[in-house]
Parts: sequence; C-alpha cells; structure tokens
Amino acid sequence: MRAVSHISLNNEATVININRSPNTHFQLVKNTNTGIFVFNLGARKKICVNDIILIKASGNYSYIILDNHQSILTSKTIKYWVDKFNSTQLVRIHKTYLINADKVIEMKMGSHQLLLAENHTAVYSRGMKKQLLNFYQPLQ
Repeated sequence: MRAVSHISLNNEATVININRSPNTHFQLVKNTNTGIFVFNLGARKKICVNDIILIKASGNYSYIILDNHQSILTSKTIKYWVDKFNSTQLVRIHKTYLINADKVIEMKMGSHQLLLAENHTAVYSRGMKKQLLNFYQPLQ
C-alpha cells in the first residue's frame, strides 16, 4: 500500500516521499522551474529556458546552444523541443531554428538573419518576417 509520508515545498522543486514497503523509499521530484533535464555525456543536465540561446536542427538531431558557450548534441528533433519546453519565450523562426526571443540583438532585413547573444546567428523564414517585425517594433 502506498502512502505519502512527507511533502515539502522549496524554491527548486516539490518533493514527495512515497513509502511502498517498510524497507524502500522512493522520491518523486516535480520541477517547478521552467527547465528540463537533458542527457549529456552520461549524465542528466538541467537546462533552463533562460540559459538557451537557440536550438538548431541537424537532421533527426539537434544542438542546444547555451549562453555559457556550451553546445549539447541531442537525438531529438526541433518539434520535440517545441513540445517539451512549451514556452512562449522560445520561438520557432525557421524549420531548423528555435530561438530564445530574449536573446535577439539585431534583425537583419536583407539577409533574413537574426543576430543573437554571443554572436550566434539564425535565419528566419519569409513567413516569420511580419511576425518578427511586429514583435520587435522600435521604440517611439
């Protein structure tokens, strides 16, 4: 019989201890921050949305580029990351790019490129041009 023995709340996570039998303890951890765990080099690393500059597709793989000069190769597609993060901060601007909208520095109209933090660039599609112009309107 399962019984919840302890529930604690803190800034990082909600921890629920579940007793399955007198000798075993299991912990279910539910993240309350906007981040996910990604398998990287034999370990699971937590990635927060604020740390992501862009996610670039490479076939059925993708690279997650972080603002600490780190790049993580994953075996997931861009669509997977769009669904997994489910964040309005991440915007799919092209079939190969998912960017963090807060990391955009400059929008180059002629070459259809966005300059992002740490000199990363991403190409946006023709269909996204109008939406990006509305989103990044100059201050008056």
